[in-house]
Order: sequence, then C-alpha cells, then structure tokens
Amino acid sequence: MAQLLEVTNLRTEFKTAAGTIRAVDGVDLSVGQGETLGIVGESGCGKSITSLSIMQLLPKGLGKVAAGEVRFNGENMLEFSERKMRSIRGNEMAMIFQEPMTSLNPVFKIGKQIAESARYHHGVSKQKAKAMAVEMLTKVGIPRPEKVAVSYPHELSGGMRQRVMIAMAMICNPKLLIADEPTTALDVTIQAQILDLMRELQKSEGTSILMITHDLGVVAEMCDRVVIMYAGQVVEETDVKTLFKDPKHPYTQSLLASLPQLNSDQERLASIPGQVPNPLDMPKGCRFAPRCQFAKEICLAEAPELVEVEPGHKSRCLLQQEGYHEYTA
Repeated sequence: MAQLLEVTNLRTEFKTAAGTIRAVDGVDLSVGQGETLGIVGESGCGKSITSLSIMQLLPKGLGKVAAGEVRFNGENMLEFSERKMRSIRGNEMAMIFQEPMTSLNPVFKIGKQIAESARYHHGVSKQKAKAMAVEMLTKVGIPRPEKVAVSYPHELSGGMRQRVMIAMAMICNPKLLIADEPTTALDVTIQAQILDLMRELQKSEGTSILMITHDLGVVAEMCDRVVIMYAGQVVEETDVKTLFKDPKHPYTQSLLASLPQLNSDQERLASIPGQVPNPLDMPKGCRFAPRCQFAKEICLAEAPELVEVEPGHKSRCLLQQEGYHEYTA
C-alpha cells in the first residue's frame, strides 16, 4: 500500500514555567492511501498534539516540533513555509475537531464558513462556492440544506454541527482527513450516524483517515490499523483484528481488560492502578513500568524500543520481547 503520510521520530516540546515538556517523544506512524489509522490512548498521552504537529497548528511561542519528519506525498512538511502549509490545510489535508462550537465562528452563517475553503483554495466565485456548500450539506445527510446554510452554529444541534464540520473538511476533497475525537460529545445514536457518514465519504472519495480516539469501540468499527500511545510514545502498533485478539503490550492488555464484557459475571470493571507519569519527571526505564503488573527490575532501569515482535506487529516492552510473560484474558 502506498503511504500517503509518514511520520518519523516526531518530537514535540512545550515551554512551561516549570521547564520544557516533551509531549510527543519519538513517534513513528504512517497512513496508506484509503486507509484508516486509529491513534488510541488516555488523556494526556500526546495523540492530539501529534495531530496538531502534523498540521503545524501548535500554539506559537509555546509549542514546537523539535525533531523528526512529517512526509506527505513524499515531501517533508516541516520544511514548508507557512504560506505553503496554508495551501495544504483544508485542501489536501483537513481536520475535524472534538467540539464544533470551538471551531465554528458564531457570527458567520454555516454556508459562508463552508464556502470559504472552496473560495480560498479553488478560486471559485461566491455563487459557485455557495452551491458547493449546499451540495456538501446534502452529502453529509443534513435535511433542508438551503435553510441550514443560512443558519448560525448555535441554531443547530451537536450532531448537526459535527456534520457541518465534516462538510467543511470534505468540500475540497482532501487526501487525508484527521478526525480528533469527532464523536466524543455526541450520544450513541448520533455517534453511529457520524461514523457511518465518515465511512461512506471515505468509500466515495477514497480519503485516508487518521482517527484519534480513546474509544476502542470506535477503533473496532472504523480502523484498519491501530497505534497505541502512552506518555508521548507509541507502545504498540498492529492491525485491528490482531489488537483485539492478541495484544502484546501490557498497557494495551490493561485497556482491553477494562472494557465491559458481555456474559461476564464480574461485579466491577478492571482498572489500571497508579497515574500517568509527570511529563517533567518521566521514569528512567519503561514509562508504563510503575503501573505494570508484570514489571521487573530491568523495566525500571532500561527504556525499551518499539520493535517488531511479529510480522506487522510492533511493541515497546522488554519483557514481552524476551518472552517473559504472556497475556491471559
């Protein structure tokens, strides 16, 4: 499969009063043509910062990409000027954010906000852009698209606003769509509709998707491959079926064990003990070792590398690589 996006050794840092935080530390990932890659991890693991680093939308003066490469169609975007990046954002690469109300401008009508991207990137007339906006609203399943186009964001429901965000992202037929927790604020029924919509648009347009989520149910339904992140690093990478059938890293195993199981007589869900490490004071060895039930002395002293433990399956665990333990459901 041809690789559309290739991220290599990405390191993103933030300056704080207490010191420099490395929020993303050596992340490698790739997204193929027409593929959906999921990035999974608990809050603070660096998955959203990874996406903002790819889009070069880090807060200026606070965050910066300190090292690595982000290749899109074979070109390293970190070497691009801001002007060239503006020509790519919204055109060849688009992003859907978690909360539409923080992304939509409350004082502009929906149609104008969707049409703006088409006018900027494709240079079409105001009337043509307006027609394209209404067409996209129809594509994303919004009833009475002409009326919605002249509405303001606050006049729409949460599910409708998220559909508007998808229409805005897809109006220029981008090659890559980055979706950062696109269904978190929605109820289960609307969430299912949004996921179905993204699948249909991907199928019709051939768009690649980078899906950022903490919901393993969404991963199972949407993704082809999965990257598991913990404390700024990738700890496991494999295809979806293998992840659920044979997880290798103890963190992934713990995440799956915490899911509610049908036909189970357990009274309480399993949980992961401890807390995510302080980014200003990372453990010397494995970053998950203080919370890992399998940890040994070597785990506290030696930092593991992400290596291929089986064909197409990578894990960052010294013990798993040495065969010291196996996962038991």
